[in-house]
Amino acid sequence: MQEGRIESTTEIVRSLLASDPDLSVLWLGGGREVQPYRDHPGRLTVLGGYPPAAWASRDFRFRQVASQAELLQALEQEVGRGPAYDLVFVDHDHRLMALYDQIRLVQPLMRPEALWLFDDALPPDYRMASPEPAGGWWTGQVCYLRELLFAEGPEALLECVASAATGLLLGSRIALPPREAFEARRGAAPQSAADLQLLTRPVAWSSIESRVQAVLMQRRTAGLLPVRSADPEAHAIETRIIDPMVRLERRAPAFICMAHPEDTELPGVERLLQTARRVHEKRIQTYADVITVGYDQLLSGSDLIPRYLESGPATLQRMAQAHGSHGNADTGLLLHNNTLMLERNRLDAALPVPGHTFLATPDEPLNYGMWLLLALPAAQEFLDHRDRYDRFMCYCDRPWQKAMLAAIGIDPADILSHDVKRAYALERVSMIRCSFRDLYVTESEKQVFARLATRLAGETLPGDETASGQAGRRIFLSRLAHTRSGSYRGLMNEEELIAGLRGLDFEIIDPETLPFAEQIRLMRAADVVVGLGGAGMFNAVFCRPGTKLVDIESGMVFADAHCNLFASMGLDYAVIFGEEDASDPRPSQKRWRLDIPRALEAITTMIAAPQAEAAQPGT
Repeated sequence: MQEGRIESTTEIVRSLLASDPDLSVLWLGGGREVQPYRDHPGRLTVLGGYPPAAWASRDFRFRQVASQAELLQALEQEVGRGPAYDLVFVDHDHRLMALYDQIRLVQPLMRPEALWLFDDALPPDYRMASPEPAGGWWTGQVCYLRELLFAEGPEALLECVASAATGLLLGSRIALPPREAFEARRGAAPQSAADLQLLTRPVAWSSIESRVQAVLMQRRTAGLLPVRSADPEAHAIETRIIDPMVRLERRAPAFICMAHPEDTELPGVERLLQTARRVHEKRIQTYADVITVGYDQLLSGSDLIPRYLESGPATLQRMAQAHGSHGNADTGLLLHNNTLMLERNRLDAALPVPGHTFLATPDEPLNYGMWLLLALPAAQEFLDHRDRYDRFMCYCDRPWQKAMLAAIGIDPADILSHDVKRAYALERVSMIRCSFRDLYVTESEKQVFARLATRLAGETLPGDETASGQAGRRIFLSRLAHTRSGSYRGLMNEEELIAGLRGLDFEIIDPETLPFAEQIRLMRAADVVVGLGGAGMFNAVFCRPGTKLVDIESGMVFADAHCNLFASMGLDYAVIFGEEDASDPRPSQKRWRLDIPRALEAITTMIAAPQAEAAQPGT
């Protein structure tokens, strides 16, 4: 055994779970011992004496078992779930025959390449390893498993690790001998420390760590399908161009007010002032016999078809690198030897969907702005060509999403609610694809938003006989409730800003408290809109051309894309920047502050300026 630091069993298990967030774990034993691993997001089933605390796992189950008989009964009932687990931790009854029955019933639940961990395999005192509890700390007969079990096949493993406090036996591809072999050792106990060492032959964790990680990697690759980003034109059986790619001059902001006057030279400012722009192409494409992956990716064979034609490969690579986090977009994509991989078990369980489906889930299904720009135009396409499609498939679990679909006229009976964590095998599917994501509102999308605003705001389209709506209003779109809740990107002195805007006759609006139709009516009626960069400002798509709009941003990250949206809608817009709080521990979207006097002065100047001529479509 090597000299040096001896890792604890807790540290070893924690490192194994951290190496693969998707490991599915079966835990036999009490709740307290499993507490250090509560952040593991993968499947976790605990059969133990008492319930542990809350878990991060997406699939957590607990069943209380006290005796060996109750544990065996619980395991027999688990068999119907099939080989579902990648790692098992055994820390229950340590009598030799009890261990035999535990292993026998756990084997059908484990995948072939699964990792087995047996606690208490190397007690610090050989007298703790007795056939029956004899008072004090008892580790039972786990020390005999290395001698009795077999490890067969590639990447086979059966090693006892000298970990604190009572050792750990690690195995892979293990097999049970005949029951008689265990029966023969039923009353055995080591008679000395040397006897215990001979039984267990312990090694240091550092000497086998790479072998254990190889077992886990084998698990990952055995259950994975290598994939690649598809050629933009591959696999589509029909393509309909809705908006061609165009080059145009983007309307520049009326002014840019930085957090500090000297900040005009900061990276990003020059980009905001550039007027020459390339606007994405928008198309409807149709595919046959594909599987959905995550929010809006399609899989044909081993080819992944992303929504965005030009940025698709980079997006897939970024999602794979974010495996196990929100940035993975629920695809299950990961990288192995720099190769994109998908989980086969998710694909094998894909739900068959016959007929022709329109897939409308945006690439950020909980992002209000992307819902406006992708889901609503998709809904209009579905309604305009209802005879082509059998169903409208979309993630729409939130009340505001259901309200938006109802507002545009989607019948709930036509909706297939999209569970983004599972796969669907689609016989035929159509979806909106774009060359890249720039938030520029295309001509076809402007028509969708104008029709919706016309119906919900109670006014008519230009050229009709009458127009109604209370114009002349000044509104401020607040995020104060978000800030007070401790949410991301909170403006710390928003109350001071609100007080100043009230002095300029602004109405203070919290968009999230209002019905969707009322939000549209307010935006349609306003002459001046001021708001903090975020979801509410995407409602600018419902403003009348020429409306004055002041966008207040915490930083440069989203500013240029937001300017694309405002300019494409023909708004007279300007941008004010605040300053992020460097002490906020968040890596991005930190809390921030605004120079209120400078901001109010800039807004007053914007209000007093002559009404700019509305930009022509496409400029």
